[in-house]
Amino acid sequence: MRVFITLYQEGSLKAAAKKLCLTVPPISRMLRMTEEWFDEPLFIIERNRVKPTPLAESLYQHLLPHYYALNARFHQSKRNLFRLSSPQINNSVFSDLFKLCIEYVSVSISIRQSDIIHNDDDIFVSLQPVVYPVHFSVESVDVILPLCIVSQHDDDWRDSELLIEQTLFRLPDFQHAIRKLHEQGFTGEFRQIDNAEVLKKIFMKGEGVSFLFPGFIDEKCRRLPFSYRQPVYIYINKFKKDHRHEAISSHIKKIIHESI
Repeated sequence: MRVFITLYQEGSLKAAAKKLCLTVPPISRMLRMTEEWFDEPLFIIERNRVKPTPLAESLYQHLLPHYYALNARFHQSKRNLFRLSSPQINNSVFSDLFKLCIEYVSVSISIRQSDIIHNDDDIFVSLQPVVYPVHFSVESVDVILPLCIVSQHDDDWRDSELLIEQTLFRLPDFQHAIRKLHEQGFTGEFRQIDNAEVLKKIFMKGEGVSFLFPGFIDEKCRRLPFSYRQPVYIYINKFKKDHRHEAISSHIKKIIHESI
């Protein structure tokens, strides 16, 4: 089962062999034996790449939940570690959101940077939609990010520098917000700072304006008459789902709703 699942997920004999710490010949031999048992091909092999047949697609859907159940049974210590992934894990918005989440939810969490959803992820959170496996579900919630400035430096804020991270700047929703901001008379330059902690320190020195997560707005800051609505996409592993998934996803949504 493990060889079949790995081969399906990796899409390559060589990649599957590497992940299983084997060589290609035994992987090929086990595949051939399985296909002989079914009396039907499972994969079409093209230059070391494999394409699943309709039988393999159906078999994968049926085997995957049992595969995860067996993994959970034999790796109970690892099962207690909740995997939370995101392509924007170091973004200031998610940094603040996860800090609040970890503070109030009693779950041992492993947080990792990733541009794609991995099959062992429990929850994957992103500021933009991504392609997700069939055993994940998705829901979205909007967070309102107000434009802020340190209160003693609030004169002519429309001429100030906008302190921003690239992970936020390249999002389509953010680009739309910037156009709206310019329509309201904003003429300031953009200063890219791709480190959440450094950005906050520079912001608190009064060197520009920035979009802040509402739960972390300091009393020295003032909200300006402009805000930005950003969708947050939450992908949940249905085959690993338990009370922890509900607690984490519910708390993320609660924090966001309370910030509106």
